[in-house]
Amino acid sequence: MSPTIPAHAEPPPASLKALYQELHALAAQGQDQPYDLAIAGRIEALVGHHLAGLKAKLVQQESQKLLEFVATIADLGKRIPIGDFEDEAFLGAFGHAWGSHLDRHLRRPVERGYFARTLADMAGRCRESAGVLARLRRQRQELAYQIAEQEAALGGAGFKQRRELLNALVALKSQQGEAERGIALEEMSALEILLPPGVDYAALTTDPPPLAFVPEKFHVSAVAALFAWPDAPSREEIRPLNSMAEPFASEPVPDPVPVEEIALDVVAEAPPEPHEEAWYRTLFTEEETPSAPIPEPEPVPVAVSAEEEAVAPPPPGEPVPEPEPAPSAYAEDCETAVQRFIAAYRDKSPDLGAAIENVAFHWIDRGYVNVAYTTLKSAQFSHLPIPSLLVPDLFKAAYFGMHVWSREDEALATVQRLLNFLSPPLIDELCARRPGGAAVPYLLFVASFQPALFGGSYTQAPALVEYAGHGFGESFRQRLEQLLRLFGNDGSLGLEVLRKLPAGDERSARAQLSARLADWHVRILDKQNGWGPVRAALGNCLARNEFDRAIKAIQAPDSNDVEGVAAFVAKYRDRKAIGALMEAQVASVLSSPEPLPTEERNAKSWFILNMLDLCGIANDWLAEQRLRCGADPAGGGLIGGVLNPLAALREEIERSVTPAAPFEQRVAARFAAQAIGKVRLAIEDVQSSVVWSAKQTNAWLSLPYDMMEAVGFSGDAEGELVWLVDRIGSVPPA
Repeated sequence: MSPTIPAHAEPPPASLKALYQELHALAAQGQDQPYDLAIAGRIEALVGHHLAGLKAKLVQQESQKLLEFVATIADLGKRIPIGDFEDEAFLGAFGHAWGSHLDRHLRRPVERGYFARTLADMAGRCRESAGVLARLRRQRQELAYQIAEQEAALGGAGFKQRRELLNALVALKSQQGEAERGIALEEMSALEILLPPGVDYAALTTDPPPLAFVPEKFHVSAVAALFAWPDAPSREEIRPLNSMAEPFASEPVPDPVPVEEIALDVVAEAPPEPHEEAWYRTLFTEEETPSAPIPEPEPVPVAVSAEEEAVAPPPPGEPVPEPEPAPSAYAEDCETAVQRFIAAYRDKSPDLGAAIENVAFHWIDRGYVNVAYTTLKSAQFSHLPIPSLLVPDLFKAAYFGMHVWSREDEALATVQRLLNFLSPPLIDELCARRPGGAAVPYLLFVASFQPALFGGSYTQAPALVEYAGHGFGESFRQRLEQLLRLFGNDGSLGLEVLRKLPAGDERSARAQLSARLADWHVRILDKQNGWGPVRAALGNCLARNEFDRAIKAIQAPDSNDVEGVAAFVAKYRDRKAIGALMEAQVASVLSSPEPLPTEERNAKSWFILNMLDLCGIANDWLAEQRLRCGADPAGGGLIGGVLNPLAALREEIERSVTPAAPFEQRVAARFAAQAIGKVRLAIEDVQSSVVWSAKQTNAWLSLPYDMMEAVGFSGDAEGELVWLVDRIGSVPPA
């Protein structure tokens, strides 16, 4: 029988805190009157009637606060605006990703200002993206108006004026395409800001399972931080970021909202006050050293011309002034680099940025470009006074650039997005930095080398890799141009194609391709099972001019009909084109269009797969033709025409630096040489481990975040930075 509360009891407690206060008061009375059983009965009644309900209420409040937090983040995306945040399916995946992250993250100690600071950081960066998108969308609408005007003028234009108008239309539509691409890239960058740490857009779950928080497992500091975060503002208080209508309309184009008026900061508190008790703020303050006295500034000598300097002798009795020392270089010793960071971090000196970059280059030297990127990214997101920092995305582009092996690789799309923001003026500015600038050409080379080889002209990688190579010497530039010509601009010479090439000479390559084609031919003509109309359709295709021309070119020992084979591959490497061909041929066989019977769906797959096999043989023949023109007289057959230039290119890049070169330049040059060596190894050795899947590539990049989350330091950019620096001495080289 449950205890009852006496009639004179006060109203029930509204929260666990109120319950604890009542129990504390009753416990104090009980200490004074230990034999009063009424007090014990009241305690028993309070606990029995209210504790379970108040616990459930707290759990419900925690879940509701977390949902409000995720909804506030999503609201940032809606107010930029990004179209994905109007898609219910995306919002479900987005909410699930954040929910999973928070459910793991909040089980460890969390700073009191975690939620407010996270939103403040996101809001500040989203404000910048909103300004860029407003400008690009205004440009898109203005271009749409101009295109509409030019098209309207075409109707009554003479033939001379029509040609001018058509040329202007081509230029305007090209600009419109650039604006569209810029909008798409900026929206993707804004999405990456709003996603949880370590979660990529491609990794979002399309059909997420129901997510239930487990607040009982949250750390007490995480719960306190959650309730310290204020309620989200009502939607009426939030002014839209961009008043422009998304679809093109005939009304005048309104002015975009100025960036300084974008009210993103209403979603969070002002930046939280410093938490002096934070572990990383007291980590390096055990040995306080008095600051050195500031020296008096020396008078700056007046600049004189060369003629004046030759005529005017130095004043008698005055010593010739010593030249001012160059900016401090990076420390070559890892321990020294860490000590410099500690000193700069403790004093918040202007050298803090250089000290962080120094550590990042030591991470690269140990083989961890992913950790180098994470170090710089954490520094960028922190509130530390860092006046200047190398662009973290350059390191990220170098990481993904090493994992591009064909034009279908996911890494190629990521590199393309990152490289689009590295304009020549920005690259020149980074190259001029001291210290650090000497490494930029090598990082840019790694970021664009494999995308240029395997991705072709679908990205700006070919132009950027040549831009980077200008500083490595004329011989390097010539060898690089030779390789780029060899691989072509269509990205068809992928890793799998190169691996199929025999090590012998041109004749053995031709013989191998002819044998593969003969096997394919026999397989098609000798097939007896399956739906007859589809088998007949593929057999009839062999008589078509485009098939006959391509097959004869591959079979002939001395043919060089590259144009015919390339046209065949370009037309039929797409499954939709193959499907349309099959339907037309089946209709011809049956003398009437007839849908494929349900039970014969496998026949369509057979047709498509055999057509793709034929396109693969044709594509390999094109690769053999291309490599035959660049075959190396030194030997090695067709494949030697690729491997030997790669080896020579690596030697050139190793010779581009001297032992006296800056530390970061030598590290970056070794990094670039290793990247070239990995390409050579991947072609030579099919079993090599240098070729990663997209899942492995993304997992290795997010590994530093996963490790920090596992030990409870994720989500605090400044704490992440210190943790990464502290670990560099204990991690063995990769």
